[in-house]
Amino acid sequence: MKSIIRVFAVIVLCAAVAGAAEKGKKRTTERSTTEDPVKKEFKQCDTNRDGCVNLTEWKAANKPESTFKAKDKNNDGKLSRDEFTAEISAAAEVKKYDRRSADQHLRRLKKLLEDGLLTKDMYDRKVAECEANIEDKPETTTPAGKKK
Repeated sequence: MKSIIRVFAVIVLCAAVAGAAEKGKKRTTERSTTEDPVKKEFKQCDTNRDGCVNLTEWKAANKPESTFKAKDKNNDGKLSRDEFTAEISAAAEVKKYDRRSADQHLRRLKKLLEDGLLTKDMYDRKVAECEANIEDKPETTTPAGKKK
């Protein structure tokens, strides 16, 4: 009788462990699909998981060495998260924004700050740049001369 109880306990324990492992897999998959693209790319490039991207990792991601050297502001041979983030988002910062796209951009910047990909100083600077580049659209009127 004791051996039957032991076998049953082992079966229940194995089922519980398998269920927990399956639940963990689902959670990981869900997180990776909603992860911020900049953070995801940084993780993909940082193959040794030291929190920085070195030149070898950069080249392995098929990125040009000249870009790496230009973005390595402190010339330490690696890109920090801030340096890496600036590399990815530099082109997006130049354009003019209408109010709606500016709001979307500001939300993305806040998310990057919350995820630790931007420092508070960099966040403040990017927000100021975005707000300085908002174009005010003139009010449109209907054929009857009424404002929309």
